[in-house]
Amino acid sequence: MFHVRHAALPVLFLIAACSGGSPLEKRVVGAWQLDADALASQVEEKADANPNLPASARQMVGSLAAVLRETQSTVTFAPDHSFTGETLAMGRRSTSKGEWRIEGEQLVIVQKEADGKAKEDTQRATVHADRIEFSAEKNGQRMTMVLRPVAAAAPR
Repeated sequence: MFHVRHAALPVLFLIAACSGGSPLEKRVVGAWQLDADALASQVEEKADANPNLPASARQMVGSLAAVLRETQSTVTFAPDHSFTGETLAMGRRSTSKGEWRIEGEQLVIVQKEADGKAKEDTQRATVHADRIEFSAEKNGQRMTMVLRPVAAAAPR
C-alpha cells in the first residue's frame, strides 16, 4: 500500500541535498584573495633568518618579495564544489580550475588539467573564520599561503 509519507521521502531528500553543506563548506563558498604581503614577508623573514645568505641572494629575495607583493590572485569556491583561480603576476594572467571538498576539518582542492583530468598535486588547507591557510614544506622550510575573504563591493 502506498502512503503519502513515501511520496514525501524523495522531496525531503531533495530539500536536504539543496540546503547547502556543513558550516565549514558554507564558510568556504565565495571569493578569496591571496594575502600577497604576508607571503612576501615570509620570504623575507626566511632570508633574514639565514646569516650565511650571500648578498646576491638577498637581492634576489628582495626582488622576489617585490614581485609577490604586486601579485593579484583570487580563488572562487562555488557551491557545486568547483573552483576557479585567477592570478595576475608580472603582467601575465593565468587561470586554474578544479574541484574542492571538505575532509574532516580540512579543505582539499584538486586542480584539473585542460582535459578535465586531475593533477597530481592535491592541496590541503585549514579553514579559519577569517582566512584559509595552505602550508607546504620543502627542504625543511615551511611556507604558508593565506587567502582572505574578498570584501563585498559597496552598494551603489
